[in-house]
Amino acid sequence: FEAGVLEVYLTQLIMKKGRPGVLVTVLCEAAALDAAVKTLFKETTTLGIRIATEGRTELERWTEDVGTPFGRVAVKRGLLPDGSIKSAPEYESCRAVAVRKNAPILDVYREAASVADSSRSERSRSAKRKKGGPRPVASTKRHGTRKGKK
Repeated sequence: FEAGVLEVYLTQLIMKKGRPGVLVTVLCEAAALDAAVKTLFKETTTLGIRIATEGRTELERWTEDVGTPFGRVAVKRGLLPDGSIKSAPEYESCRAVAVRKNAPILDVYREAASVADSSRSERSRSAKRKKGGPRPVASTKRHGTRKGKK
């Protein structure tokens, strides 16, 4: 991530001759490609890296805090093309509140989701009442995907 990588994930697989292997997938902006490739060659046993370009479409998004019986929790919001709002509690925020209140993370997450859903429908209704409602906005970004065997 220090090299500008957005995401890394590992996939277990069976390679030729039935040998176990790990596929390393790295997502990054084009500007971070060289640094990510250098890191993969240095830190893994791979001798080759496949590079592909992928597109990504994102909703316009923002973060808000919602009040729950456990405390304030950060919630991600996204504007859908039909003008409605999609919400999801931030895991790390739920975890921090759960630790402070000695409560299960799942309880905090569910409560935050419930509060977010009720405030989402109120906002969505009021936004639709405004002249023309919210304008859906999405952006497309290009990301390189590198896959190397470890």
